[in-house]
Amino acid sequence: MPFAHVADFKTNDIARYNGKTGEFIDFFVTSNSGGLSAPAKQTFGYDGNLYVSSILTNNVLRYNGKTGAFIDAFVPAGSGGLRQPRFLYFTKDAIAIPESRTGLALLAFGATLSLGKVIGRFQKRHN
Repeated sequence: MPFAHVADFKTNDIARYNGKTGEFIDFFVTSNSGGLSAPAKQTFGYDGNLYVSSILTNNVLRYNGKTGAFIDAFVPAGSGGLRQPRFLYFTKDAIAIPESRTGLALLAFGATLSLGKVIGRFQKRHN
């Protein structure tokens, strides 16, 4: 059965719904689990785990992709200058997070590492 996962910015949890009927199943990630505060974007990584950007704690949290249990802060608070991560997505070798305040920088963290570490900061060039 396919699932839909929906982050709630106000209650700091992630609800799981039946992907076909839309029926609520449970809270996949419970309120404030692992320090989750103002979740904005969640995505499943290549390892099957769930990664969630936590705006008010300035980090990216990792949860077990089957149980929703907190694993760790994959990208620790403020790592590489990370502030209020609102989006995140995976590439083949990294998790990329556009910088939310200016929209001009892209932080890339090594996704194949056991802990997210900055592998690059890329600035948009002005012409």
